[in-house]
Amino acid sequence: MSRPAAGEPSSSGPDRPRQLSHYRLLDRIGGGGMGVVYKALDVRLERVVAVKFLTSRLLADARAKDRFLQEARAASAIDHPNICTIYEVDETEGGELYLVMAFYEGQTLADRIRASGPLPVSDAVDLVRQLLLGLARAHEAGIVHRDIKPANLMITRHRELKILDFGLAKLAGGDVELTQPGFVQGTAAYMAPEQARGQGADHRSDIWSAGVVLYEMLTGRAAFRGDQAAMILYAVVHEAPEPLRALRGDVPQEVEDVLTIALQKEPDLRYQTAREFLADLEGPPPSFSSPPTLAYPALGKAPPVRSILVLPFANVSPDPQLDYFSDGLTDEVITDLSAVEALRVISRTSAMQLKGTRKDIRTIGRELAVQYVLEGAVRIRGDSLRLTAKLVDAGRDVNIWADKFSGQLDDVLEIQEELSRRIVDALKIRLTPDEDKRIAARPIGDAHAFECYLRAKQEALLYTEEALDRAILYLDEATRIVGENVLLLAARGTAFWQYVNAGISTDQSLVEEARKAARRILEIEPDSSHGHRLLAMVSLSDGEPQEAVRNLKLALAKDPNDSDSLAWLLASYAMIGRPSAAPPVIEQLQRIDPLTPIYQCLPGMLWLMSGDPDRSIPAFQKAHSMEPENPVVRLMYGLAHAFAGRRSEALAQFDGLVRTGADNLFTRLGRAWAHGLRGEHAEAVTLLADESALAPARRDPEYSWIVADVYALAGERERALDWLDNAHRRGLINYPLIATYDPFLEPLRGDADFQRIVGEVEERWRAFEV
Repeated sequence: MSRPAAGEPSSSGPDRPRQLSHYRLLDRIGGGGMGVVYKALDVRLERVVAVKFLTSRLLADARAKDRFLQEARAASAIDHPNICTIYEVDETEGGELYLVMAFYEGQTLADRIRASGPLPVSDAVDLVRQLLLGLARAHEAGIVHRDIKPANLMITRHRELKILDFGLAKLAGGDVELTQPGFVQGTAAYMAPEQARGQGADHRSDIWSAGVVLYEMLTGRAAFRGDQAAMILYAVVHEAPEPLRALRGDVPQEVEDVLTIALQKEPDLRYQTAREFLADLEGPPPSFSSPPTLAYPALGKAPPVRSILVLPFANVSPDPQLDYFSDGLTDEVITDLSAVEALRVISRTSAMQLKGTRKDIRTIGRELAVQYVLEGAVRIRGDSLRLTAKLVDAGRDVNIWADKFSGQLDDVLEIQEELSRRIVDALKIRLTPDEDKRIAARPIGDAHAFECYLRAKQEALLYTEEALDRAILYLDEATRIVGENVLLLAARGTAFWQYVNAGISTDQSLVEEARKAARRILEIEPDSSHGHRLLAMVSLSDGEPQEAVRNLKLALAKDPNDSDSLAWLLASYAMIGRPSAAPPVIEQLQRIDPLTPIYQCLPGMLWLMSGDPDRSIPAFQKAHSMEPENPVVRLMYGLAHAFAGRRSEALAQFDGLVRTGADNLFTRLGRAWAHGLRGEHAEAVTLLADESALAPARRDPEYSWIVADVYALAGERERALDWLDNAHRRGLINYPLIATYDPFLEPLRGDADFQRIVGEVEERWRAFEV
């Protein structure tokens, strides 16, 4: 904390005792809407500290208070030179919260700008560099500030920047409310557009605010201005700030380019991590309007990672049934390119969402924040194969490379490899020996076997019994041709596992077949990402999340761009109640797979099951906007509103499920929740009484927990405990959720059987190694 700002009173408050535990209060050094700050002496350690008492207005809500204590304690564990050190978080005997923090001699950035105007470019860049380093550490620990602004940034006598007040914005009610004292225009000017729209904040909101702070340091004035808070918010959401170089000619174009990315209105289009922002600030930013180059003036700096989307290849063959071939070839090229570390590749699941799209290349590039788009078409006539491809600079919608490849169907593997290499060459990327080896590898060396493999993958995506049966037959044929093979074993094991996972069969011998396939893969190739991912999926079916997480990490160590492994790992972190481990996984999944609605739900599930439903709602809202009729998304979106106490919004989602007219697990659960929230308990219980209809939920830990909640809501204690115990044994070991966060389990918390379940869950939760 700092010395008194100009005009601040410097005497202790009239009602404040001079002694607090082993702290002797000296002078009041600040105050505002969040509380009052005192300079104090820690008589035990003989050091000067700052003590911040939080205003009683913020403590009326017990849940908000508990959330703040949790976040403040997490923030206190962050050890970083650019984050204010928190020594202690505690309560007075009267129940008043206070924080004990390091005391810093210096001034806030707000005072510095107010006194001196715009900063020299080098000073501004250095300060925002320190800000980004501190934010990166906090975000990687799962902590979001939510109120980055010059008044919350301290500059010490040694020109070190310290970020103040982590967690306090959240205490103010999820995101800062404009009606609170001390937050009117000052905070509105630094709010990200998603906060201004009431959609909540995540780490990318901090990145926006850091960009606004950099703008103000360079210009001496706010990027978004107005006489009233509403006018400022309108500007934040709808208007662009005045160009930097129009206000100040000595600002390098590179800095303005970096700010352009940082201040993108949509979170998905701005920097996804503080370290990305920092990398571009410290070196030339990636060009969105010119071909890439390997010439970088700063010695020792690696070129920025390039990004590409491979659009699904069009099938222009006379036979429309050959879509499986063009789709499969798209998938294999994506796999090849994903092996290149210097290239960010949008995953297959997101790419396939754009099959047949009418969007223009510039729009696609802007929405996915990719520099390049590959388009292609496949034509098969008899045994002849012809493939055309072009690589487009998405920013300019200009072709930078195009070519045609012709041959026989038996040449498909050579054509695929040649295409991948030509793309890498056009992007001027130099492959490492390992990357070169991976692109050259042909795990299925026979063209006909490869065709069977592509057909099997296409069938497996249909998730029906008949399609899975056909997939197994195709894989049997491929195995007959080439023998035992890692890719074929992985596809076969996944198909067997999917029979049970999709609720088609309850035969556990199918899961055992999947386990055998995974183990055999790892015997052939011990570090295979396919083998570890499959074994993880089997472990989840066994209710063993520890083994699942271990194998998913091994899979991602081999293939960090596997969106399926990332998604399963994120789902596992939700089930085990470990949100602090999730941010890097969320960032990577959103970078490479931004268009798959169910994957966009996963961060929402994580925050919902971590006791923060307000934070989860924007993720569900985004997924719902992408696919409004997806029953899983709608069910979870409704749950988030229910947990946040927004009954009418929850009912709107649950009733929307009912109106689809479908009869499946998700609509049944949605109807039961709707009855439960309306107090129609008998109707809710009747819907859940059909055990055969709920068989898929019995096999799934999260859906078992959701059923337990409905029974608890309906006052059915024994059934609620039975389903909760089943959820635990299936792998839901999220102790904070069950013991504290879930409001619908409150009626059970005094029950002896509930305490037994909680005890078993806590034991597994505490023993878990992330």
